[in-house]
Amino acid sequence: MLPCLEVILLCKPIKTALPFSNMAPGFKAVRSVPAGYLPPHEFHFQGIQDLDRDFILEIKQVFQLSIIALGRLFEAVVDEIVPSADPGSRTFLVKVRLASGSGLFPGMFGRLLIPIGQTKKIYIPQKAVTHVGQLNFVMVRTNQGPVRRYVRLGSRTPDDHVEIISGLSQGEQILTSPE
Repeated sequence: MLPCLEVILLCKPIKTALPFSNMAPGFKAVRSVPAGYLPPHEFHFQGIQDLDRDFILEIKQVFQLSIIALGRLFEAVVDEIVPSADPGSRTFLVKVRLASGSGLFPGMFGRLLIPIGQTKKIYIPQKAVTHVGQLNFVMVRTNQGPVRRYVRLGSRTPDDHVEIISGLSQGEQILTSPE
């Protein structure tokens, strides 16, 4: 599984002025009258990226963009990296473009998922875990016989397995029922 850096992004329309405008020079802006509209298939997201990370973003790199409100992932391409950084927060502006933006509206919130490495996780069957109060234990096979060991649990999978955050090492044998 790839750990991802989540960059918070806000949706904004294309970079140009309104291509289809309802306003003429000298018109007064009124709250209920739209000033114009944009083609619905061209959206950009922009967000702030931390400089303290060990990876380098490049133009035309492709990432996954998660839109929380829609519960969907979109393919996003890095379109622009603003070459100036904020010295106080050590961040810079990143703009990405979406190839298809069905269901998107200006102002929507999203996260750009940038893989920053790989991790190995240990998953065991849920039925191998015993609970004593708020503590979780598994039985581990050793040369001296079965030993009860405290573990910290992580996420659960749909197929009744649970991630072990700490307490077990790779290659250790667990028992699903005491011997």
